[in-house]
Amino acid sequence: MRPASPYGISKVGQELLGLQYFDSYGVHTVVTRSFNHVGPRQGDRTAIQTFCRQMALIEVGRQAPLIQVGNLEPQRDYTHVDDVARALWALIQRAPGGTVYNMCSGRAVRIGDILDMVVAHGRVPVTIEVDPSRLRPVDEPILRGDNSRLVAVTGWQPQISMEQIVAESLDYWRQRIRDE
Repeated sequence: MRPASPYGISKVGQELLGLQYFDSYGVHTVVTRSFNHVGPRQGDRTAIQTFCRQMALIEVGRQAPLIQVGNLEPQRDYTHVDDVARALWALIQRAPGGTVYNMCSGRAVRIGDILDMVVAHGRVPVTIEVDPSRLRPVDEPILRGDNSRLVAVTGWQPQISMEQIVAESLDYWRQRIRDE
């Protein structure tokens, strides 16, 4: 493990602490390595939510028809929060302690492809512009997890597609912007 950020370092520390409690004290501990979870009512910190929020603002005339983006090339493994909840419940019911599971879809989607889905679901034409302030100093090209242990132990499979994630998120932002 070589985390690329202080946040990543904190996650490694928490994981090791949980496993230590299992080894030393017999505390039933199941560790999940969480990849990106996404769904409606999430803040606009992820690319998907940022794109959807901007599209909703544009559709009601509160933003010029310009979606500002960062790097569109990275690929990320996203899982809908409903799928994550089902996976966690399955782990609680079936997983032996002292084991680590990757909480992920097992598929990586290019950020630019997600933007294309948002634009396709949009109700108005937009222009895309790279905003240098949205570019990260370190950006892993591909973050994709292997969920095979999770699937083998629980039988869980992600059910909600990226297309549905985008549609739900855009609908959420449309409603939220209308209600503001």
